[in-house]
Amino acid sequence: MSTAIRLRNARHVTLDNVSIRGFQRGILAENSQVFMRRTNISGNFIGIETYNSDFIVANSILNNNLDILLGKNSEITILDTIARRIIDITKTPVEPVALDVNWIARRILSTKDVNQKMSLLKQIKEKISPYLIIGGQAVSWIVMIYELFKILQELGFHI
Repeated sequence: MSTAIRLRNARHVTLDNVSIRGFQRGILAENSQVFMRRTNISGNFIGIETYNSDFIVANSILNNNLDILLGKNSEITILDTIARRIIDITKTPVEPVALDVNWIARRILSTKDVNQKMSLLKQIKEKISPYLIIGGQAVSWIVMIYELFKILQELGFHI
């Protein structure tokens, strides 16, 4: 299988401003620590495949890949990364729903169970959903969290 980038036991790797298109597998990371930003992974059979890796994605595009494969430990890392970002987003708004969302995100970090993390993320989505449906402008922090859910959907998480 043709692979654009293969990382095995790699530490402190940063992929910055990379474009990966037309491969059978875009990135394969095994037992690695990877930070990816401003990267476009599009039109590959498998966009990202990870096993026991810390794989953080920021400001990147994952589009038109048939699959994203995540090993169990990698799933936890991605969900925890999203939870930390939600905590950062909700630390200054004073609306009661922001405080609730922040508290739920902190609970995500305190559990090691992937299913429990997913359930808590679903609670966050349910909390912010009414604010997205209401006409007019949504509060900026809610839009930011909604964008995180779109990233999770691109990665194959069904929340």
